[in-house]
Formats: sequence, structure tokens, C-alpha cells
Amino acid sequence: MIQIDTEYVGNLRCVAEHVPSGVTLNTDAPEDNHGEGRSFSPT
Repeated sequence: MIQIDTEYVGNLRCVAEHVPSGVTLNTDAPEDNHGEGRSFSPT
């Protein structure tokens, strides 16, 4: 089974890590949802 760890880092941002490879994906809420819109948004 593949493991992905996700951490809420505050201000409507998360970091998800694909544990086997160490690759991370940063998310940020868009500005119209009170985020900063700096990164990928899953909404």
C-alpha cells in the first residue's frame, strides 16, 4: 500500500507527501475562499 501523509500547516494550506519518493505537493485555498492562491487548490 502506498502512503501519503498530509499536514495542515495553517492559513488554509496543506502539504501532502508521497512517502516512498519524498515528493511533496503544497495546496493553498484560492483568494475567493480566503486563501492566498499561491499554490495548487483542490477546490
